Amino acid sequence: MNLKNLPHAIAAVLFVIGALVTYIGIKIISQDIQIFENTPGDGAIPALFNIIIGGVIAFIGGLCTVALLITWAFGALIQLFVKLIELFGAKPVFITLAAVLVLLWVYFLSGFFERPIYVGTLDGSIYSEPSFTASKDTVLTAADAKLKLIHATDSTSRGYNWFLVSYGKSLKGYMWGGNLCAKGHWVNGMGGRCESDKQHVLANEFDLNELKKDQNAADVIEVLYGSLPGLWISDYTGDYEFTSQMEIANEGKVIGWWSIELEENFMGYPKFYLQLDYLPDVNKWRRRFLITRLNNTGLSLKTEGLFKKESYYKRANQIN
Repeated sequence: MNLKNLPHAIAAVLFVIGALVTYIGIKIISQDIQIFENTPGDGAIPALFNIIIGGVIAFIGGLCTVALLITWAFGALIQLFVKLIELFGAKPVFITLAAVLVLLWVYFLSGFFERPIYVGTLDGSIYSEPSFTASKDTVLTAADAKLKLIHATDSTSRGYNWFLVSYGKSLKGYMWGGNLCAKGHWVNGMGGRCESDKQHVLANEFDLNELKKDQNAADVIEVLYGSLPGLWISDYTGDYEFTSQMEIANEGKVIGWWSIELEENFMGYPKFYLQLDYLPDVNKWRRRFLITRLNNTGLSLKTEGLFKKESYYKRANQIN
């Protein structure tokens, strides 16, 4: 059968069926991938089996859909393109096509239409360069600060990024991420959530397996930042002491800084990581953990890589 000559109605129906089969396969994967990632030992085998089945279904459906799209849709577009050239001439058609491509680039890649990200401030100090040694351009108060993030820089201090921000009508400067707080939308490298924006919609506990795809990440991070400070003890992997000032302590000395980072897996589900940034003279090789559970009494952290290992910690006391 020549798919290029297939009636459009039939081709459209086949395309929808192929896309639906692909969606079913992806849905099967999405339902079990988090369970597989966070279930130790043999308990993850059923989830792995479902992921494999879902992968096969998604692959078959996707392959058929792409083949149909290439042979039918692409062929139909070529025929339409040839007819437009016959009707209007080559030059107007190519100029119009170029204009459409430029508009698509502006919309999707330039960032011109991106929704601005507004943040709050805990300190308000704006510097001329991304460094504490640079001169201060101004100091904003929390009340009059209308800050908009432009982008994160490559510079970090005490575990936080420096950001280029805009304020006022057209002024720009650099702010340390530890002095920035989120207003609804979370960006990695900030110091937490603004007090005025806190929702307190979640219980004082976290379980990665129970998160919903559309869960507001700022709500979860608010819980993590509020619950993590304390002394966490493990009989096998050593202890961690996290202060509410985002410090990593050991026997009363500060040995680094901790922060929470947000990532999404390929299915769009959020994952939250504990990032540990140690001082240069501290011999620590493991610096990043996936947080799987956190409540008033226990903390579960999982390492990344080929040999994943989950460690469990008990809270010893609350650090103020």
